[in-house]
Amino acid sequence: MGSQAVLTLVSDEPDLCRREDSRLRVLVSAKLLTTTDEFPVTVRDLSATGAKLEGSKLPPKGTDVILKRAALEVFATVVWRDGDRCGLQFEEPLTNAELLQQMNAPVPKAVPSLEEYRRPGLRGVRVSASELAAAREWAMPTGRQAFRG
Repeated sequence: MGSQAVLTLVSDEPDLCRREDSRLRVLVSAKLLTTTDEFPVTVRDLSATGAKLEGSKLPPKGTDVILKRAALEVFATVVWRDGDRCGLQFEEPLTNAELLQQMNAPVPKAVPSLEEYRRPGLRGVRVSASELAAAREWAMPTGRQAFRG
């Protein structure tokens, strides 16, 4: 009789692993932060209440984490892990605006090449006599500077 009561209780409980929100299939990079480590991950799908991640090194089930991508930082718990994949349940649901922002988040620009940082050279560039005279006039001390000598 006692086991029958337990079965009734279990069958009346909602399935906690069941997805209530529809998930958006995405393929974006993010970081998973714990109190001691940082894990680069790929977000495979995303909903208002959770996400499925993929990565070579993931924290174990039950670990509290922060999922960070672009301007999004959300507290979550790892609810399952299977090899190089895991599922997160967010502490607070994401708004529709936050979800859409992750779909359209700008991709960081690549690091510019050295050529883009080089200052223009003056070698081989001829300065006209009038430009040289203007530069000398501009560089002449005026006012108090002229008296300092």
